[in-house]
Amino acid sequence: MPGLEQILLIRLGTITDVVAATAVLNGLREALPTAVVTMVVHKENEELLSGHPWVDRIVAYDRRKHHRGPLGFRRLLTTLREQDWSISIDLRRSVATRLMTRAAGAPTRLTASEESAVTSLLVSARINRFFARRTRVETLLGSLRKLGVGNGYRPPRLYLRPEWTSGAGNLLRQLGVKAPTVVGLGPGARRETKLWPPERYAELAKRLSCSGSEVLVLGSHEEKDICTKVAAGRAGVHDLAGRLSLGELLGLTARCTAFVGNDSGPTHCAHALGVPTVALFGPTDGRRYLFAGGRVIQRTVPCGPCSVRGRHRCPTGDHACMESISVDEVLQAVTQLLPAPKEPEATPSRW
Repeated sequence: MPGLEQILLIRLGTITDVVAATAVLNGLREALPTAVVTMVVHKENEELLSGHPWVDRIVAYDRRKHHRGPLGFRRLLTTLREQDWSISIDLRRSVATRLMTRAAGAPTRLTASEESAVTSLLVSARINRFFARRTRVETLLGSLRKLGVGNGYRPPRLYLRPEWTSGAGNLLRQLGVKAPTVVGLGPGARRETKLWPPERYAELAKRLSCSGSEVLVLGSHEEKDICTKVAAGRAGVHDLAGRLSLGELLGLTARCTAFVGNDSGPTHCAHALGVPTVALFGPTDGRRYLFAGGRVIQRTVPCGPCSVRGRHRCPTGDHACMESISVDEVLQAVTQLLPAPKEPEATPSRW
């Protein structure tokens, strides 16, 4: 579109990474309200932004098929060269994103100052301890200073497409969910060290269902085994792992009264959808995130936090950071987020 700023925003990575980047979209709209924003994300995260009103175009990096290998990546770079960009913003700082930025050739190039690969390596090797000085969102927003965007915090936000909203309502009716409170559970995570024990999620689900709440256990196909253990075939606890597209998961999450999950994509999505969220952190630093209207639970242990993004194995072998979080504490936190039960209406006496 002639006369308008053409902005290329690059955010490769996980669902959590993309969710955090939506705060940058907020800042861009404040600074350049008429700009046309194109966002580069991995193909598997494309649906996450398809309902976002501030993303005009999505370039999906399909590293498994269309953009696979050196020739496929070259095809992606050719796509980026075809546009006359005004500004490019790299929120990842990897080799791939630097090549994308160079290919785009925008006169103004901005970069976020997230933790470097060297920092991550030092933390994982236990040579250095990592403690967040700023939230992750504030770090990403720092890339917009040259555009005149202030330092004020802007929360991440996700938006639903109408079909996701209506589909969630239909699914809840099919499941027979009629309780006034619906609690979503996200017991999975990409890293083993981020997992709160499934048996504790199962106990939490049992207590919530016994107190009158319906429970939705949400996860990917890879997390099916964990979610099955959590649901345990219990009445009022519905195992939906592997049955939903990303958009359908967002629609269903938005219908929850509260959400409990590990430091994982579904948990950060719930918060970005405005659902009161209890987030359980262990190896990573929970102070990097603000769960407004919810709560972060993290125990202080001598060895933690031990990673910037989470490790595949616990360095001490005892998973103390997650094991020390009790069911009672989590139940109390989520109960405080649920609306108070309504008092039964008095029935007039007949004399």
